[in-house]
Amino acid sequence: MPMSKNGNVTVTQQNKIRIDKNKNKNNITLPDFIDKELWDDFLEIRKKKRAPSTDNALKLIIKELEKLKSTGDEPNEVLKKSIMSGWTGVFPLKGVQGGTYKQTNKTTNEQRRASLSS
Repeated sequence: MPMSKNGNVTVTQQNKIRIDKNKNKNNITLPDFIDKELWDDFLEIRKKKRAPSTDNALKLIIKELEKLKSTGDEPNEVLKKSIMSGWTGVFPLKGVQGGTYKQTNKTTNEQRRASLSS
């Protein structure tokens, strides 16, 4: 009975698909700075939202995490935010740059009250 193999999926002559669960789903090697448990949780979100997790898509996400790391965002914090928000992608953290909060020009309620009472 001839079979054709494609990664971890085997198609038999009767067109039945058998998945080898011992092989990795993706041929992706995570950089050391990405927590594997967070990565797996992130992939679970992508799966539930039916976002394709092709090798190319995951490589692009890792490249984006590397880019965010170089601009001061901590990749695991970025992944946490994506998981908590149910996002299928990764984005810069708002209000945080290089591990410290950005100074904004917005006036706080306390500053407004102080200026009104003066």
